Parts: sequence; C-alpha cells; structure tokens
Amino acid sequence: MLDRTTAWNSRSHNAFADALSVLSEKYPDVTVHRAHVRGGLCRALVEASTRAQLVVVGSRNRDRLAGALLGPVSRAALRHADCPVAVIRSEKG
Repeated sequence: MLDRTTAWNSRSHNAFADALSVLSEKYPDVTVHRAHVRGGLCRALVEASTRAQLVVVGSRNRDRLAGALLGPVSRAALRHADCPVAVIRSEKG
C-alpha cells in the first residue's frame, strides 16, 4: 500500500511527465535535462544552475497567500542560482 507522500509523488511525477511530453512536442528545439537528486536538493539545484539557461521549479504552496510565500527550494533557487529562475505554481490546489 502507498502512503500519502508516495502517492502524491507518483501523481506529481506522472503529471510532470505528461506536461513535459506536450511541451517537448510544442518546442522541439528546447533541450531539457532531468536528474534524480538524493538529499541536498537546494545545493544541487544551485550547482546545476551554473550550466543552465533557465531553472524551472514548482511551487506547491497550499497557503492562502499562495504567491506570497515560497518553499525552501524556490527561495534557494531565486537567491543563489546563476541563471534566471521561473517558479511555477500549480493551478490545482
């Protein structure tokens, strides 16, 4: 049986893969690099930004101030990345 975190991660991964597939077809000249990272996500993201033209991170903030508060990964990317950062909030809440 899946716990809530595993189930959410599975749904999130599938939704991301579906969205990425659609966008890859629409923008075939854009190269996407994906990596699985264990621990130290903020540090890994900032390091990867040194080789990127754009870093895109998702925000799953469920707070009523939806756009006003960011999680630690989004904050680290915005503060320390060596390239532009896009923080995308899910339409589903």
